[in-house]
Amino acid sequence: MIVNTEGMILRSIQYSESSLILKIFTKDYGLLSFLVRGARSKSSKNGGQVLRPLNQIQFSFYNKENKSLKSIKEYNLLFAPDSHQFGIYKSSILMFVIEVVSLVIKDEAMVDTEKYLFVKHSIEHLRHHHVTSQFYLSFLFQFGDYIGIGQPQFSAEHIDYLSEYQSQTKQDPATRKRIYHNLTAHYLEHVSGFRDIQSMTILEQILQ
Repeated sequence: MIVNTEGMILRSIQYSESSLILKIFTKDYGLLSFLVRGARSKSSKNGGQVLRPLNQIQFSFYNKENKSLKSIKEYNLLFAPDSHQFGIYKSSILMFVIEVVSLVIKDEAMVDTEKYLFVKHSIEHLRHHHVTSQFYLSFLFQFGDYIGIGQPQFSAEHIDYLSEYQSQTKQDPATRKRIYHNLTAHYLEHVSGFRDIQSMTILEQILQ
């Protein structure tokens, strides 16, 4: 059966000379793996450009439940974080968001529509609003509710700061660092297989 959905490409692996294996977090079917034959061939319709990590696509695929690698039939780009229009600051935050999603969403048998819509909303906010250094902390804080782990204990001031992406409260770099370590320690304790967020190294350099 051919079905249609949208999704965020979390990972892309080269397979053979011209094909790709993709991990896509989909709106309607959760996390799935796909084999896209010929995606990197010269005859492909910009497959190598469209099917990149961080990109969002609308696509159709053959939904055979007994196949671990499904086949994409058609795809169209919904959003790509162009470095000129999106900027290195927002691109780095998006890398952080997608890495967190990749570390948390691992079960290919579970539909995660609410989680997907929250992540999509977060990316939409990132795209269309001016964002501050609060954003990545607020994402970690809010995402805890959607993945069922809640949050560590914070003061009322910090909760106000973390509960929305456009908080009027400001925090100094040392406080932000403490909040980050509290949040990631909570994830490490409650999310199996969670690890240090590698993209944070790049984000820290940009936030300086």
